[in-house]
This record gives sequence, structure tokens and C-alpha cells, in this order.
Amino acid sequence: MPQKNKIALLYPILLFISILLDYKIKISILTLTPNRLIVAVFFVVALFANRPVRIRQIWRQWNRLAKFIAFMLVFWLLYGTVALLWTTNVRDGGRELLNLAFNILIVFTCMLLYHEQETQKTFLKVMKGILAFMIVLMGFEMFTGYHLPLSRYSDVNILLTNVLVSYIPTGISFNQNDQAFLMLLFMTIPLAELFLLIRNRKSLSARQYNQFIIPILLILFTLLMLASADSFIIFSSLLITIIAASLLVLPVAGLGFSGSVFVLWKFGFVHFFQTIERVRPNFQPFFDKLANLARSIPLINPANAVSNVIVDPSIIGEVGTANDLSIYEVMAANSSSLAIRSGLILEGIRQFLCSFGRGVGPNGYKDHIVDLKLTMGKVNPHCWFVEILSQYGIMVFLAYTASLLFMLISLLKTKMYKNSPIVLTAILILIAFVPGSFVPSQLLQYWPQWLFFGFVAAVCGGKLPAVQKSAS
Repeated sequence: MPQKNKIALLYPILLFISILLDYKIKISILTLTPNRLIVAVFFVVALFANRPVRIRQIWRQWNRLAKFIAFMLVFWLLYGTVALLWTTNVRDGGRELLNLAFNILIVFTCMLLYHEQETQKTFLKVMKGILAFMIVLMGFEMFTGYHLPLSRYSDVNILLTNVLVSYIPTGISFNQNDQAFLMLLFMTIPLAELFLLIRNRKSLSARQYNQFIIPILLILFTLLMLASADSFIIFSSLLITIIAASLLVLPVAGLGFSGSVFVLWKFGFVHFFQTIERVRPNFQPFFDKLANLARSIPLINPANAVSNVIVDPSIIGEVGTANDLSIYEVMAANSSSLAIRSGLILEGIRQFLCSFGRGVGPNGYKDHIVDLKLTMGKVNPHCWFVEILSQYGIMVFLAYTASLLFMLISLLKTKMYKNSPIVLTAILILIAFVPGSFVPSQLLQYWPQWLFFGFVAAVCGGKLPAVQKSAS
């Protein structure tokens, strides 16, 4: 394996492993974490992996779109720095800009590593492996109630009576909404692969039909894990993504697949969660052994170690009491947040207008809320585009949205999506991202979305011969 391909293999793996490492060094407003150290190291390594190591020559290799994306990101960071002059809390704003700077390095590293076909294939293979790991982890959470420390359900001090809420999987994220958004982005990879396999099924030999197994299993289990969040926005984003894929590749079969997903989501998975409730007591001794094993692993905390803990349900969010609810009903109770999100969006638009289009400054959204009743006590935008518009103003907003639109147009113009899983995946990531970004509470600091953005930017800005080969 070439050296550059090894680097491309290790980059996403180490980034996701760094989530599990709780180690911080604080230097004033700068906080060094394993994640940030990995980003910085791999950015330098990626520069040296592109020989000759001259920024000017690397810059010449990028096409106009890649250069526009690079300019946009640098402009965003510079504008945010200037906006510190009028932000309310300069210290919080500085921390957010540091987050933005490291996230920009994630994108630049992707653009350096994944502008060739071979490294793009490596990235997709690694991400499918990470998706499989997350499915196993979330399944473990659903059956045992144990979570990683970064989950909000790992803290025994916020559990409800009967702790049914602790069985909602959060994977490698803080809450189920963030994890559902992440799973949605990951699902685009096996989805693109499956659609192209179905399209080319007539040219496959009998032995090659086993290629269907992995993407089908990944899609089914990802659907199940997405259903555990029971998010209307995620479900809508999923259907939009599948319909878009069907229109691009398989109009008739794709629409039928969309209908199957709808039936599974609304009817099939309900019975699965109810089955878990019935089955779990019968296998409790086995789950207790798993729990004891989990206690010996420092990375996993027992979320259900304390029972009969009664706290204010508002601490957990929109989840109500779990006393008389099944796990699926608890999940459903967590999805009634559209009214809150509407209030948060309106508040963001108000802040944008009151700032005369310049934005209220980095991390300034929470400091400029005038009516917490309208947002029901929430202080995060819960909409990525409102987060940008309200804090960074119209110029950054237009530059960023233009980059998404230009990338989508560029990928569609190649007309390779009917043959290349790389190109189709990049298109589906963009399509899934836009509506799905309304789910997480705050996305600028959520680094996984920048990894996907960087991959799409790398595909769009890659060497044209390499992109053409990926279609064959």
C-alpha cells in the first residue's frame, strides 16, 4: 500500500478513536485535545505526502471550485476574527473560532489526501467499517443501557425512575439527535453502493451477487438505529435522500425502496422495540454479565447503575417521565420539538436583522436571545444555516451556501453518478446534509460534519483523470 494511501486510511480511524480519549490540556482559551492534535499532525503530514512539498504547487493542482472553497473557509475565519469586535462574550467567541480553525484544517487535510481515486475508495471503505462499529455499539446500548462517557445518558445523576430513557442509543455522540444526523451521513455510502449494484445487476455474475450483502445489512441496521431517535426531520431527510438517489439512478426501483423504508419506519421498527422490552428480562443474566464486563472498561459508564433516581425531566430535554412508557414511547416523546425549533429559527432571523446583516458574532446566539419563553429555555440554534446567518452574517452565509450549491452542480455536471459510487456518495451527502442539519443543536463545533464536507470538497476538486477513472 502506498504511503499516501496508508495516511488516508489512518486519518478517519484516528479521528474517531480520539472521541473516546478524554484528555485535555488548557492553555488560556486554547484547549488541546487528542482530536485537535491528530488534525494538526495529519495536516502537516498531508502536506509532505504531496510531493514536491510546496504550497504553491499544491495550490496549482486544485481546480477553481477547490480554490473557491479554500478562500471561503479562510474568509469565514477572518470575518469571525473581526466579528470579535462586536460579539458580547469575546472569550466564548475566541473558543468558537479556535474550533472553526481546527475544523477548517480537517477540510484542508481531506482536500490534500482524497483528491485521487484510490484514496477516495480507501476513505469510503474505512467509513463503512466505522459505521458497522457504531451499529454494534448502539445495539449494545439498546440492550444494556450502558453508554460511552460522552453520552448524556452515561451520567447516573440525570436518570429517571426505571431509567428506560437510558436504553436510547447515542453511539459516539452526546445525544440521539447528533448521532442520528451522523448515521444519516454515513448511510449515504452503502446507499450509493446498493443503488449502483441494482442498476448494474444484469452485468454481474452469480458470484458477484454477494456484493449486495454488506450494503443491504448496513442499510437495514442503520435504518433501525435511525428509527431509535424517532426524529421526523431525520426521517424526512432520509426519504429525500433516497428519492434523490432513485431519480438519479433508478427511478422506479428507488421509489419502491422509499415506500419500503416508510413502512419499516412507521410499523416494522415499532414491533422490534416492543420485542426488545419483552425479551430483555429473559436474558437479564446475560446482560448483567455484559454490564460487569462494561464496568471493567474505562471508556464505558453504567448508565443504569442507579435506580429509583427522581429528577426534573427537563434536565434531560424533551423526554418525559418513563414510569409508564415503553422504550419506543420514550423515544417518540423525544421527537415533539418542531415548535421549539421554529421559535429558535425565528430568534436567529431576528438577531440577523437586528445586526443589520453582519451577524451578532461568534458564539453570540445564546447571548442575544430576548425571550427564552419563545425558545422554551433552549439557547442553541438547532439549525445550521440559522447558526451561520445569525452569528456570521450574510456574507459568510452566502459564501458557504454557494460552496454547497457549486459542489452539487459540479458533481451533477460530470454525469458520473450513474457509474461511480464515489460521485454518487458525494451527491447524497450534500442532499442529506441540508435538511438533516436542522436536527443537531449546534453544528459548528461538531467536527464529523466537516470531515464529510472535506471529502465532498476533495471529490469536487480532485484531479479530473482520477475522477473519470472512478466511473469505470
